[in-house]
Amino acid sequence: MLGNLTLNNIAADIGLLTVIIVGFSTVYVKLKGVLIATIKEQLEPVTKAITKVDKETTKNFLVRCIADIERGDAISETEKERFYEEYEHYTDDLKGNTYIKAKVEKLQAEGKI
Repeated sequence: MLGNLTLNNIAADIGLLTVIIVGFSTVYVKLKGVLIATIKEQLEPVTKAITKVDKETTKNFLVRCIADIERGDAISETEKERFYEEYEHYTDDLKGNTYIKAKVEKLQAEGKI
């Protein structure tokens, strides 16, 4: 059987193997794209809900800190750093721009934070 191998047979086998590999690669890439799009579509409501919870939780934290500062409660440097991390997350990532921003700017102008 090995004696019947010719260059044409080897070339044909390599060509067939190449077509099979390219075919599987093409199917894989297309299937992967379809699956990713489907998963993103299915997860969109969950992602929106998580973002809403994140925004509301962050807002609650900021409001609580602002209330403490307005009452004259001292906050540590660590608390202040965490406040600014959450404030940055709220304004930059979550695109929150409400009364919280006005309060923070007021407290900064008064030198309270």
